[in-house]
Amino acid sequence: MTMQDGETLGGLVLDGMSDGSGVWVYVDDVGKRFFDAEQAVEIIAVRKVGRPDI
Repeated sequence: MTMQDGETLGGLVLDGMSDGSGVWVYVDDVGKRFFDAEQAVEIIAVRKVGRPDI
């Protein structure tokens, strides 16, 4: 993902809000964070990871 300041971070998208208001992402070396549309981050999926049944 690319932050507003241009910093690029790796991570894993964990979940998206059902109303489309944002996504939960596990950011490498940072932890779980919520990003919404106002934060204007760019998320690009590079590979699909299986999700365990929960």
